[in-house]
Amino acid sequence: MLNRGLLLYKSPALAVAVLSVMAFLLGTVPEASAQAGGGFGSGGLKGRGLQGFGMGRGGPDDRNPSQWEARYFTTEDPGIGVLEVEVVVANQWYVYSVTQPPGGPLKTKITLVSPDSVSIASDFKPDEKPELGTEPVYQGVTIEKHKYGVVWTAAIRLPEDFEDDLKLDILALICKPDGGCVPFEEVIPAKFAGMYSGDNAPAAVIDPSVPMEPTDKTADTAGPPTGEEEFSDAWADAISEDVPVSDDEAASENTPNMGAETDTENQVQPTEGATSFPLLLLFALLGGFVLNFMPCVLPVIGLKMMSFVGQGGENRKRIFALNLAYVAGICVVFAILAFFAIVFSFSWGQQFQYFSVRLGVTVGLFAFALSYFNVWEIPVPGMAAGKTSQDLQSKEGFTGAFSKGIFTTLLATPCSGPLLGGVFGATLGMTSPQIALVFAMLALGMSSPYLAIGMKPGLVKFLPKPGPWMETFKQLMAFLFIAAVCYFFYQFSDENKFPVFVTLMGVWFGCWIIGQVPGWAAIQKRLLAWTAGVGIATAIGVMAFTTLKAPPVLNWVDYDEQKLAAYQAEGKTVMVDFSAKWCVNCLVNLATAIDTEKTRRVVDRNNVVTMYADWTDRDPAMKVKFQELGSNSIPLLAIYPAGKPDQPIVLRDLVSQSMVIEALEEAGPSKNANEVAMRR
Repeated sequence: MLNRGLLLYKSPALAVAVLSVMAFLLGTVPEASAQAGGGFGSGGLKGRGLQGFGMGRGGPDDRNPSQWEARYFTTEDPGIGVLEVEVVVANQWYVYSVTQPPGGPLKTKITLVSPDSVSIASDFKPDEKPELGTEPVYQGVTIEKHKYGVVWTAAIRLPEDFEDDLKLDILALICKPDGGCVPFEEVIPAKFAGMYSGDNAPAAVIDPSVPMEPTDKTADTAGPPTGEEEFSDAWADAISEDVPVSDDEAASENTPNMGAETDTENQVQPTEGATSFPLLLLFALLGGFVLNFMPCVLPVIGLKMMSFVGQGGENRKRIFALNLAYVAGICVVFAILAFFAIVFSFSWGQQFQYFSVRLGVTVGLFAFALSYFNVWEIPVPGMAAGKTSQDLQSKEGFTGAFSKGIFTTLLATPCSGPLLGGVFGATLGMTSPQIALVFAMLALGMSSPYLAIGMKPGLVKFLPKPGPWMETFKQLMAFLFIAAVCYFFYQFSDENKFPVFVTLMGVWFGCWIIGQVPGWAAIQKRLLAWTAGVGIATAIGVMAFTTLKAPPVLNWVDYDEQKLAAYQAEGKTVMVDFSAKWCVNCLVNLATAIDTEKTRRVVDRNNVVTMYADWTDRDPAMKVKFQELGSNSIPLLAIYPAGKPDQPIVLRDLVSQSMVIEALEEAGPSKNANEVAMRR
């Protein structure tokens, strides 16, 4: 299937540590928390960056665990309609209810964004009551969740004869029993679906004798059901008139939490029996220490161990200062994470939800690996790794130590070691100073080994003396960097994998150009090499995400023999391109002669249906189709004239633009419905 999206990303520069922090700061537009209860702090600033899932092909799975769809109906009562929001979740996953009580995980929230002429007039009611239970981290709070899926229904007010699309803002958390959660925050359309035929039409609620309760455009149920209450699927007892919201109220809803006191409904309250705060700080300290041994950070930790070896014979004050620089890098990243957690309700590792951050870290890791394979040298004392620069940069510098601290901490954030899950869960409902103190203890725990070694270098006297073994060890660390690149590469969607791969090849070529000029060369030569290397790597990255992901010109339909027969029965002229991703000539035909503006003009004028038959994977049925067309290979382009489905025009091998246009003109336009009826 051809790519249908266009995404423009620039390839990051190769200043690895600094660039990684920039990617985090600039790439992470604040969004709703990815973890239960809205993240570390209360409040939050909503964003629009997450990719939605939508009701697409296939069902939900572990990568996309939810699919959402919305529709609305009119009723016999003028101005009254019914809105339905449906979610289907993957096996073993669940979604929290719209009535989840405060103090627990993030409840599902459905907000009508537009148009202003439509308003939600009642609370949302599910088609099945949620499953009630408890979770250890939310002591004393009833947890309400829907397994497999749910349909929420609410009454709406809308103008008479209104049939346009509605826009709904969905904020939800999809989780599974092992604690993994995926946030869903997306604006989805609600299509008009005709007259409502349900059993609970809202006619009774418009009785003027029934008192009305005000609601706004957000359907938020005030009273969550408990285990003792009868859960009703009936409509709300009243439909409200729209109540205007003051400017002050609207502003307060859209202001990020700066540590001020927030709405008690959204503020997670501490519960009885919760872990004491001093004990929680101890767990944070131990959890930070354990981060040094997580797989995510092993490559950088290995390099730090090499720097300890290189510090042999150094002045003790300098050794301590170098370790302080490394610790400073760790603390800077934890300070940034704490800021985002308090102000924007960011969760641990949430920055990796953003494509720009994942791409920046992947490129940085790959550039590090190339450096330790001696392809190029990072121009930072203590981080350069080539044999030619060992004399010039054999001693670790403060900048190199600081950068390693930053990069080590960034790589630690995808990991959540022992104790950290409980620590982060317990931060729900904490004040801003408490959250900051937790992060400070995490930073101290991760920094503690280096502070101890800085104060007493004899702790690493077991390490061997510097020698040729360091070159072998360094290249071993490079393989660990490559393994980390593979881990991040796996996280990219299928449509992004090829552009990312080409971007990495561009980075490789750029690093190779930089590596051709040794570190002791004149500054002019080094600047020229860097300019050329970074420029070429950037150009290749831009090209990868523009050319390789450019949307198709024609409106392609996936080939299917039944679809083809149906189009032919409707009197359509159909063009089928039999192709494969491994077929170079097929791709050339597509780019130069088939999927072009000139072809599109003829296709639009003649109302031609264009179908794409992908033979990348083995398909015996398609092989039979080739034989039917008198061919045994691709490229193969078949054009079926309207009214003559048994007389296709076949073009084989490489084709030109003029050949395709002539064949389309010869096939002629599609027939209209009247012509088809007369022919029958």
